[in-house]
Amino acid sequence: MADVKKLENLFYDTLKDVYFAEQKIVDTLPKMEEANERPT
Repeated sequence: MADVKKLENLFYDTLKDVYFAEQKIVDTLPKMEEANERPT
């Protein structure tokens, strides 16, 4: 049963990491878009 708990914890930790990365991308994309639209 302990192995199942370890896998469950690993799954949730990975899910949290993916969610955090996704939120960072969502926050950064508008800034990237704005920078791309500026004339050089």
